[in-house]
Amino acid sequence: NNIQEAGWLVENPDNKLTWELAETLENNGVNHAPYVNFFKYNGADKQDYLISPYFKLDGRYQLHFRHAYRMKNSAVSDTLNVSISTDCGDTWQLLESFYEDGSNNFVTGPAVNYDFIPQDVTDWCGNMSDYADCLTVDLSDYAGYENVMIRFEAVKLVGNNLFIDDIYFESLDGINDYADMESFTLFPNPNNCIFTLRCDGNYSKVKVDVFNITGTR
Repeated sequence: NNIQEAGWLVENPDNKLTWELAETLENNGVNHAPYVNFFKYNGADKQDYLISPYFKLDGRYQLHFRHAYRMKNSAVSDTLNVSISTDCGDTWQLLESFYEDGSNNFVTGPAVNYDFIPQDVTDWCGNMSDYADCLTVDLSDYAGYENVMIRFEAVKLVGNNLFIDDIYFESLDGINDYADMESFTLFPNPNNCIFTLRCDGNYSKVKVDVFNITGTR
């Protein structure tokens, strides 16, 4: 229903527009994703923060997420900073700063001068060859830390709306993978916690564990 009910925190220093859930359209129906409405956000150099619950990094992980972003024009880009805290949010270390550098490294489609809301999967990263791939952040240096928090900082200049979704962690440690993983299919993806996992291979025993973003099974 809202970001806070999912255990995330929102910090809104100017008490104006900030992170909230937006209703977007996907190929499999309606989706809800956190976003900041930069299009209607007056002023520049505005920061708003979306902060994860506490979790433990029990090994080396990589952070993944989808994003959708358009600019109003091709001259000025907004920024998404990703930071980490290992002391319950008292201090933060910047991990990555993402913004459009003119090579379509961050935008997921052409500039538009209207209130951008994703209408199908092609409006998101990784779906158009001429635009941005989905983003990753290496967390290997923080393996073994407890009380870890991740912060997404949206920095508004004069661009258009910024969305993120499907945040998850991929282990970089030695997990034994099946060579024929193509025999496994999960659909729909993305989903709202209801999905089907189909196995077309010949396996005598398969165990599947599903975890949320805080590492809870």
